[in-house]
Amino acid sequence: MNSSKLLIGIAAAAMATGCATKPADPINVEDVQTISATVEAVDVKKRLVSLRGPEGNRATIEVSPEVRNLAQVKVGDQLVVRYYQSLGAAIKPKGSPPSDTVDQAAGAVRAPVGAKPGVALGSMTTSTVTIQSVDKKTHTVMFSAPDGMVRVVEVKDPKAQQFVATLKQGDQVDLTYTEAMAISVEAAAAAK
Repeated sequence: MNSSKLLIGIAAAAMATGCATKPADPINVEDVQTISATVEAVDVKKRLVSLRGPEGNRATIEVSPEVRNLAQVKVGDQLVVRYYQSLGAAIKPKGSPPSDTVDQAAGAVRAPVGAKPGVALGSMTTSTVTIQSVDKKTHTVMFSAPDGMVRVVEVKDPKAQQFVATLKQGDQVDLTYTEAMAISVEAAAAAK
């Protein structure tokens, strides 16, 4: 091989290495939504609470016997529901062994005796999916999960759209989905 062919080969290899796309950095997309309603009436014996939403809509709910401290709830208090969800994603390094498991964890906490009623619930699911296709124009990704189900998801978050645009058929992606909900009763002045 003469030196000009060797130089062309080295230059082509360097260009190919420089042009190769590196895997996208892991992402985490989070969202929190808060909804509140004003307590209008409380019937402790029947375990009923009447609520008025921010747009004037009204509802009466029956409170489970598992809810502690219902007698602490007063007219004018705010029932506040906060819902949190996040999705973390990272491309598995090439050559990693395939994973066909789904790991799940969940937990719950109730308000202590004597405090205003409240509860927090949460769960986290982790699995590895295999990318089937990506449509960069519609920001949709098709993937197969460890259970064999194929799903198509439209990605709306701009940060996640950038991540999805780097994916190719056959890529394995570790996903962690977390969701949590906290329900609390707060004095009118404390609620936001």
